[in-house]
Amino acid sequence: MDSIFQFCVDILRETAKIMGISYEAINVWIFVIIHPLITTYLFYQYKKYKRLFNEVKIS
Repeated sequence: MDSIFQFCVDILRETAKIMGISYEAINVWIFVIIHPLITTYLFYQYKKYKRLFNEVKIS
């Protein structure tokens, strides 16, 4: 498990270096901004398609 974690940290460090930002900044962008936005979007899409599926199923 430690090797997987270290691999992910290395990817974040390299990505931060390429983008010219710090490791901490890329963590904030991914885990505080991007991930919650994607999760929220997918949740609303799920609710939308669940409601649509139920309407089609009832008809």
